[in-house]
Amino acid sequence: MIALILLIALVLRLIALNQSFWLDEAVQVWASSSFSLADFFKLYLPGDFNPPLYHLLLHFWIKLFGTSEVSVRLLPVLLSIISIWLIWKIGLIIAGKKTALVSALLSATSPLFIYYSQENRMYLLSAFSVLFACWRFLALIKNQTWKNSFSFALSLILVGFSHFLAVLVLPVFFFLGLKGIKKGKLFLPFFIFAAAYLIYLPTFLRQLETGVALKNSFPIWGKTVGSFGLKSVTLLPVKFIIGRINIANKLVYGFVSLFLVFLYWGAAVLSIVETFKLSRKKQDQNLILIGWLLFFPPLIGFLISFWMPVFSYFRFLFVLPFFYLLIAVYLSNRINLLKTLFPFFVLINLICSTTYLFNRNFHRENWRGAVNWIHAENKESSPVIILGQTSKPFEYYDHKKSDLVIVDNPSSANLDLSVSDSSQVFLVSYSLPIFDPKDRIRGELKDLGYQLEKEKSFRQVNLEIWALTQQIPV
Repeated sequence: MIALILLIALVLRLIALNQSFWLDEAVQVWASSSFSLADFFKLYLPGDFNPPLYHLLLHFWIKLFGTSEVSVRLLPVLLSIISIWLIWKIGLIIAGKKTALVSALLSATSPLFIYYSQENRMYLLSAFSVLFACWRFLALIKNQTWKNSFSFALSLILVGFSHFLAVLVLPVFFFLGLKGIKKGKLFLPFFIFAAAYLIYLPTFLRQLETGVALKNSFPIWGKTVGSFGLKSVTLLPVKFIIGRINIANKLVYGFVSLFLVFLYWGAAVLSIVETFKLSRKKQDQNLILIGWLLFFPPLIGFLISFWMPVFSYFRFLFVLPFFYLLIAVYLSNRINLLKTLFPFFVLINLICSTTYLFNRNFHRENWRGAVNWIHAENKESSPVIILGQTSKPFEYYDHKKSDLVIVDNPSSANLDLSVSDSSQVFLVSYSLPIFDPKDRIRGELKDLGYQLEKEKSFRQVNLEIWALTQQIPV
């Protein structure tokens, strides 16, 4: 049965896998393919905001399979399939075969899990690493050997170097491990992890400094990527259920979201509530572990977001499997709900997943379409102006066909030296409100005698054509 579930998961994840890269994916491909390992650690990593593990995996993956959309995304697809197998294994340990299969099928059809299984970023790696750590932690509790202690140590290193927020699961393992694991075999994995992170500390501090500086320089960027806000908090329970889709009618969207949150999260919460109602001797410690792994990281992430912009639901993808595990436990213990509510949950998952997969409006930014449109419209090889922070996806699809004017600092763009009195220029206006909040680039184009003639959008990739209407005397 688990083989069939994994096959279903694979088929769903291969649909629409060739959609265009969006900004972060293109940057990821560029970083993993353009630097030697030495230059990557020296030149690129200090300015990034993520640990190096996914970069390194992708670096070698690209050497084997290339940089196409499909070949690159097969890495997170593979990680997601292994993750579902781990969910099944953990389900077997905590509650038996029924729970294992229910949680695996919910994860296989999960719209949010499918979406990020198709994204060339580190989120599936963090989910896999945390699941692997949970599996090895349960193995260590059951059989306290040095072999299991070392395998748990390896899993903690994977967690720490997959995504910074994934580290928030470590206190859960440590404090729950104090009750049932011999001190030496518990302390050793955390000592090894601390030693590994101590080596990485200088790079981490430089990354932290870069992140704070970027937040201070571009306040809108901080709000965009995950600063504290009621909306970002309420999105997590909703998006864990329906994924990246939405409903145009806000009233209907709100009603449907509340109804689904009540059902899904109600089942997850009741699993924990019922466990805590039992006496200490009868409490299921494994279920308590799953509950802490689900709720503790988002709570601490919420507190951190007052200082650093980190709270976005997708960054906590690594706790999504525990959400489904708790739901599976609750349903598996109630035969009537298993026959009614479980098929309903799978149906909702499939509706939301297929809506994303087959409706291009919910796909990623269409940089491929944007670049192809410019190639078709740009008969005179006119300059294309783009911000340096967003140039990588354009360059990936452009293949050096365009006269690209990359603006790193909008306050001193000096466009008069670049456009050379061209009769028209193309402006990639994507992210201008974030990195050019004072609209200096458009202002300079107006000063040079250009005016906006045409606009076009390719799923958030906004383009503008500016035509020269008058010659400004020098």
